[in-house]
Amino acid sequence: MIASDRPPNDPVGLRDEAEAWLLRLTSGAATERDAAAFRQWCLQSTAHAVTFAEVNLLWDRSHAAARNIASVGAQRAVAAQHASSGRRLGRRAFLGSAVAASAAAAMVVYPPLRLWPSLPELTADYRTTIGEQRRIAIADDTSVNLNIQSSLSIRSTGGDEAVELVAGEAAVLTQSPVRPFVVIAGDGRTIASRAHFNVRHDRSDVCVTCLDGEVRVEQGGNVATLRQRQQVLYGSRGLDEVVTVDPVVVTAWQEGMLVFRNESLDRVIEEVNRYRPGKIVLMNRRLGRRSVEASFQIDRLDDIIALVRDAYDAKVTRLPGGIVLLS
Repeated sequence: MIASDRPPNDPVGLRDEAEAWLLRLTSGAATERDAAAFRQWCLQSTAHAVTFAEVNLLWDRSHAAARNIASVGAQRAVAAQHASSGRRLGRRAFLGSAVAASAAAAMVVYPPLRLWPSLPELTADYRTTIGEQRRIAIADDTSVNLNIQSSLSIRSTGGDEAVELVAGEAAVLTQSPVRPFVVIAGDGRTIASRAHFNVRHDRSDVCVTCLDGEVRVEQGGNVATLRQRQQVLYGSRGLDEVVTVDPVVVTAWQEGMLVFRNESLDRVIEEVNRYRPGKIVLMNRRLGRRSVEASFQIDRLDDIIALVRDAYDAKVTRLPGGIVLLS
C-alpha cells in the first residue's frame, strides 16, 4: 500500500504518490491487490485521479526521448561491432543492439497502462496505429488485413511463408496450393493452406478463429484443428478446448464496427480501449460485471461512455489525454 504522512491533497505529496503508483504498476510485479488499492487511491478525490493522469502524460511524452537516447546508444554499439567484425548488421540486429545499448529503452518495452506500443511492436515490419487498418499482400495467393494497433513481422520457417503477429489482430486469407502459410503468435503458431482465419494476440493470450476452410493450431506440443466457425485460445495455461463462435462478432472490426453479445462491461471497456486514444478506466467493480448487448461504430466509440452514464447512472470524469474515469 502506498501512503503518505503529508496533508490530504497536498500537491507535492500527491505527485510523489502518483509517481510511486506508476512505478509499481509498471514494475512487472504488480498484483490484483495492487490494482484494487490503486483504484481506491484514485477514488479518494478528483485531485488524486488528475495528478496520476498528469504523471502518466509526462511519462508518455518522455518515451519518445527515451527511444532517441536508445537509438544513439545503438548507433555507437553497431559502429563498434561493425568495426570489430567487418560485416554489416541487418535491420533486426541493429534494433537488437538498440535494446541492449540503453536502459532507457526499458521505458518503451514496459509502457505504463499500455498507453503506447512496446519496443517489439514499434520495430515490427508493419504496424498500425489507432484508427488505422491496413491490407498487406504477402504473396499472390495470401493477404493479411491488419487491425488497429497491430504489429506484424515477416518470418522464415524452414521454407514456408510465415509472419509473426507481434501484437494486435489480423485476418488472413490464403489460397496457396503448394505450401502452407504460417502465423506465429506468442508461443504457438497457426498453419493453413486454403483458409480464411482471424488471429488475435493480446500479449498474454492468443485467439484463433477459423472463418472458412481448415487451420491447424500448434502450441507446446498440443494441436487443435479448426473448421468454419470454430475458435481456440492458448497462452501460459496451454491450449484450450475448441469452441463454436459467432463469426459476425469476430469479423465486425473489418466493417468498422464492434459487436458485443452478452459481454461484461469490464470486457467491453477493455476492447474499446484498443480502438480509442487515451484510456477509459472503470472504477466500479460491481458495474464492471454488468452485461452488455450492443454494437458501436469504431469511429464513434465515445458512445459507450454515454451508454454507461445513462443506462447505469455512472459518474463520468474526463481527464487530459483522453482518459475517462467511470464510477
